[in-house]
Amino acid sequence: MAGLLIFLPNLDGALTPELLTQLGLDQVIEPTGHAMTRGPGPGDAAGLLIAVSPGPAGKQARCRYRPEEQEWRSIGDPATHWLGWQKDEPPTSVDLARVTHYLGHPVKLADDAEYLVPLVVPHGRKTMRRNRDGTWLCPMPRNTRLTADCMRYYESLWFGGTDRPTQSELADLACRGLAVHYRLGPNEIEMLGMFDWPAVERCLGAMLDVPSIVAENEARKKNEDAAAAESQAADSQSPVTPPAGSTGDAGTAVSDATDP
Repeated sequence: MAGLLIFLPNLDGALTPELLTQLGLDQVIEPTGHAMTRGPGPGDAAGLLIAVSPGPAGKQARCRYRPEEQEWRSIGDPATHWLGWQKDEPPTSVDLARVTHYLGHPVKLADDAEYLVPLVVPHGRKTMRRNRDGTWLCPMPRNTRLTADCMRYYESLWFGGTDRPTQSELADLACRGLAVHYRLGPNEIEMLGMFDWPAVERCLGAMLDVPSIVAENEARKKNEDAAAAESQAADSQSPVTPPAGSTGDAGTAVSDATDP
């Protein structure tokens, strides 16, 4: 598969961080480091065509406008920019991946693809793991705005209160979580069909380490059930204590009871 294409119509000047933020592309690309060419594009306009740099194991899309080979979607009305990809090579998680990943949980999204969602609010102590290339998956930095917003959701979820985020805010929170590991923003996630509400809930659960909490509870329940079964088996094998005055033999006990 291959990475994303971005077309900025009527752009004659430089690609700046301010412009990327204005277009909502600051989570997807930087002003440099991507293949770019000026020329025709979708919407019958000339402008800047960008082939977004892929992840370490991904493939870069061809940086040229070929409408018969590509799928294009306009963003905004009128269009402020366009998102595209090769029809025969739509972007995958490998193409969209950033270089740095942190500890997280794999989550299947609405497009049936699996993404590594970062662990923002960990539960308990975590052991570090390594990628296939030998690099370490480290804990995500804690003192971030994303951490604070996840804690707000965590506290409202477990402790109640009136400051609970709306569903739209929660979907944005899930977008921001994915953007830690992938070149994705809300527009890209929507265009690629990655979200339905269950997918949003799975992302948020991964960010709050719910899989670890569930696994811990299941292990505790399994241990408790095993201990209860062991105790019940021990009780069933214990010898029965004979009544007071009994020799332990039923026939002798009856004889003793009838002897004058």
